[in-house]
Amino acid sequence: MKSPNPNTAEIPSRFREVQHTPLMRTLVRGFVRSSGFLPVWLMRVLAVSLVLPIAIPLTGRNFRGIMANMGRMDPGGSGVRRILNSWAVYKNYAYYLIDLLYLSHGRGRAREYRTTIIGGENLFKALKQGKGVVLLTAHLGNWEIGGEAIRVTGKKIHLVYAPDSSAVFEHQRNLMRGETSVEGVALKPGELVSLKLYRLLEQGELVALQGDRLQFDRGVSMSFFGSPATFPQGAVRIAQLSGSPVVPIFIPLKGYKTYEIIIEEPLVMEPDKRVEENLAKLLTVFERQIGRYKTQWYMFMPFWEKDQKRLTKK
Repeated sequence: MKSPNPNTAEIPSRFREVQHTPLMRTLVRGFVRSSGFLPVWLMRVLAVSLVLPIAIPLTGRNFRGIMANMGRMDPGGSGVRRILNSWAVYKNYAYYLIDLLYLSHGRGRAREYRTTIIGGENLFKALKQGKGVVLLTAHLGNWEIGGEAIRVTGKKIHLVYAPDSSAVFEHQRNLMRGETSVEGVALKPGELVSLKLYRLLEQGELVALQGDRLQFDRGVSMSFFGSPATFPQGAVRIAQLSGSPVVPIFIPLKGYKTYEIIIEEPLVMEPDKRVEENLAKLLTVFERQIGRYKTQWYMFMPFWEKDQKRLTKK
């Protein structure tokens, strides 16, 4: 079933309102510069003790959106557990940004990080088909770390992304990608990104998409953790047209400067089947990994359709 909404509901926050003020821009630039010389452990302490107590009240509606998501994934959990898990999402996202900024100051810093690849043979199996590979992930973990580790394939990752509303963070993210094997492909209104991706796949390249948020895609309504939610159909359609296998991949944080790269079995998107039938195979994997790492799923809005209607009206 097609979703009536062209994009996933966004919840406004006071942080977004003040993000582009001169004071906030100055603070963000200062934080970015300090990430060039402060140790990661100290930035983590500062984030948890100083930044989060300010950020969460400024994004209260987003926090409630995350709590609603936690309720869908863990319906038997108590209200206290939902609050703690939602707070952990903010904490882990702060850790992600700290790692991103720290690593953007030079490739040598990546050697300080430990990565363990699980299922690496699945990626090589998909590449052997000679049709390129669609890497599909969620807003979970740290993609930039993954690009460095997948360098062993001799391929770049062409990552489709929506530019960040903060120009400062976007600049640092692009610097980090420039230091690894990740090349960004920005989603912009009116541009035929799908044609570019199709050509990359024809050349045997790796194309990465995030399959849990709508960007210029009407999406389809699917059952997820037992309730209807809207998912983009772009990855399935591109794979159907190109014949490329889809490889789900997730890169969760496992500890201090430690990440795990989970590469799932390649899946074929059968061209003679409906998008929903192919997408259902992918969502089985998404449920398993997002459910396992729910506090690293950076979905700062209500994801399920009923919660979107309920919370975005307030």
